[in-house]
Amino acid sequence: MTNIEKIYSLLEKAYFMEGISSDNKENESNLQDFETKFQVNIPLDYRWLLNNFGSCNFSDPYIYGITDLNRCYSHFMKKWNEYINLGYNMSECLSPFPIGGFGDGDNAVIDMNNGKILKFYHDYPPEDIPFEKIADNFTELMRIQIESVFWVHKQINSTAKK
Repeated sequence: MTNIEKIYSLLEKAYFMEGISSDNKENESNLQDFETKFQVNIPLDYRWLLNNFGSCNFSDPYIYGITDLNRCYSHFMKKWNEYINLGYNMSECLSPFPIGGFGDGDNAVIDMNNGKILKFYHDYPPEDIPFEKIADNFTELMRIQIESVFWVHKQINSTAKK
């Protein structure tokens, strides 16, 4: 069992509250095609979310579905290599995998070495490290997203009662 499976019922409730259809789920063969095309493995918890719920746009960061991942993966890797070539102080032990995006053009990535979720700033100067930790792992990121859904719906309901 992956860590994210432990919050299945919370995810189910949040997707329902947001009106996201179960048709949003990703097909495993599409995930395998992506892995073959790019010669990478989709992180386990992220893969589980895609298989069971699909993309997630509760709040920033938007979590990519396979269509967006196919579109964004090579662009992210190109940008990553550009940053290295420009002299950014990138840790040799960092192995980023893009999982989503922010409205300002930044990316959410999983560090494949330790599972941390990082925000990758797309426009930082070379003397700065263009990453910021936003969650300890993918399950924590999804808990944050779920909490935002519950909070918004609570605010809507309390306003409607006035």
